[in-house]
Amino acid sequence: MAALLGFVGVSVVTGAIVGWLTLWTARPMRRRATIDLADNARKLQPVLSSLAGFAVTSLVLLITFSGNRLDIHAEGTISLIALLVVAYLGFVVGGIMYAHTEPLVAGDGSDLLAAQHVTASCQFYRSIVSGWLALGPLVAIVGLDKLTTFVLALLLLAVLGGWIFHAANLVSLGFAERRFAIVSPLIGLGGAFAFAGVARAVPSMHSPDSVLFLVGAGAAMGATAHFVFHAARLVGDGLPPQVTRWLRLIASADAHASMVLMAFLWLALAGFI
Repeated sequence: MAALLGFVGVSVVTGAIVGWLTLWTARPMRRRATIDLADNARKLQPVLSSLAGFAVTSLVLLITFSGNRLDIHAEGTISLIALLVVAYLGFVVGGIMYAHTEPLVAGDGSDLLAAQHVTASCQFYRSIVSGWLALGPLVAIVGLDKLTTFVLALLLLAVLGGWIFHAANLVSLGFAERRFAIVSPLIGLGGAFAFAGVARAVPSMHSPDSVLFLVGAGAAMGATAHFVFHAARLVGDGLPPQVTRWLRLIASADAHASMVLMAFLWLALAGFI
């Protein structure tokens, strides 16, 4: 529970700082004219569908072989299954989002199609990094410490690699400036590692269920994105200006919180929290 509360606290505090530095309260800018969003959605939807199939197949094989080779009650196995389940659900939700984007424009001129793609992009980021992070406990089950350390180091790079993908989407769609791509991870990761330092100094903050709580937070964020995305489609161009004026803030806060969550998940898998 300490890890979950730490994630919420770090997201709020660092998010407030990043928001002040990168003008979250400004209205979205015009997206790049070179982007063909319809073509982009057509390309990404089958990618997400394939990844969903891979995740669920891995999950089925894992559970099938767990009876003879794995301890289904072991902490690493539970973390692995949880990460794969959430990754699978996230890929399905993200694929549905990309398949149902619509060229909507709100009454005040806000580009809702760009906002839809931003929401789907963040869902893609959370899902694919969750899938990558599942490699941590998977390799740890083998029992090779050096290989586990090597994989965890690569996974930290994967968190940043996924981030630059989503940050580029935010900038090109007009929902962030370029400095957001640098400021957000610097401050967010700094806050996450600062919490890890406190957790190491206070052993009572460690919990074997940290990964499970954080994965649950990721699932909740994915479910919220699903409802928000389709609720906006339900309202359509009747989305009130009281909502559209906060689209950039919502998208930026979602992106920053997602990046902090991935950092906390990595720290939990590495045993720091």
